[in-house]
Amino acid sequence: MVGFCSQRSSKAIEAFRFCAFFALISLFLLIIAGASVRVTGAGLGCPDWPTCWGKLIPPTHISQVDFEVLNLEKFRQVAQKYGHQPNEITIDYLKSHFNAKHAWIEYLNRLMTLPLSICILGIFVISLFFLGNKLLFLSFLSLLLLVFNAWLGAQVVFSQLYPGLITFHMLLALCLFLLLVYIYFLSNPHLFAFNQRKEEKIGDKHFAFLRKILIFLFIFTFIDFLLGTGVREVTDAFSQSSQISRIEWSQKLKSHWVYPIHRSGAWMILGLFLLFYCKSKKFKIIFSFRNVSLNAILGICLVLQFVIGFIFSNFLISPFLQVIHLLISLIFISTLFLLILIFSSLKIDCEGGY
Repeated sequence: MVGFCSQRSSKAIEAFRFCAFFALISLFLLIIAGASVRVTGAGLGCPDWPTCWGKLIPPTHISQVDFEVLNLEKFRQVAQKYGHQPNEITIDYLKSHFNAKHAWIEYLNRLMTLPLSICILGIFVISLFFLGNKLLFLSFLSLLLLVFNAWLGAQVVFSQLYPGLITFHMLLALCLFLLLVYIYFLSNPHLFAFNQRKEEKIGDKHFAFLRKILIFLFIFTFIDFLLGTGVREVTDAFSQSSQISRIEWSQKLKSHWVYPIHRSGAWMILGLFLLFYCKSKKFKIIFSFRNVSLNAILGICLVLQFVIGFIFSNFLISPFLQVIHLLISLIFISTLFLLILIFSSLKIDCEGGY
């Protein structure tokens, strides 16, 4: 009987790890889809929610839309709530904004929430019946974040892409991603390693200093991520202006207060990373995930971000590179979070070293 219970528990843990891993993959793909929606201007491809132009499957031509079915009064109420003129929302207004390509881009973005929802519901159910209280609480929290962010996504649509809501929607997705990273880490601690040569054993004092650098690096990265969302809101405003071409965006951005601060923050992040890297190298410390160096991932991300930043500043703010820029930021900040988790899991030994 004990062996049977142990076998059930082992299978539950494996199923939990499987769901947690694919929840991370699904959310990563969903963020790619969401970023693509934003840079292509497809955010209002479906003006209603959860349907798209009143249909479960988006139309491919305007003739397939029954505009009489759409709830104009609801659109007007939400428009007024967010400072728009409700009398501007008419059937002719909606017809003028129909774009089949944008409708399908936004619809595919919504579809990406289905595998994510199944995986998060899976980790919650498994933790509810088989696992401990900590994983149950975190799984429930991830489920709440998912539901709330789905509701917020509907508000973004009904508000006609109100800038503050779009940014908050993105930040909640980032928080959910970091939460899923934490859940995956707790269920797979053996996959993450802290390696160091014994002759270079790091003491408690130096270890604490290294951890502080890492925490400051994470905080500054998170703040710079917030500033980056501010830059994105400025470029969103540029995209809605017929008087500003994309090739002019770089020069226009330089005169806006948020861009120079965002760029300066990148240099501060680089300095903190180099300090962390040099200290880690001095004590022969390697942090890894499945034998892949996390320090190397951080370094590669920073190099790519500076290359992309140089292109943005001197050439063109490309939609494709905007998506890549966001995804690299996501990888960088989640890797930093993983390093903090690894540090927190380490125990000091009897000689005062790690």
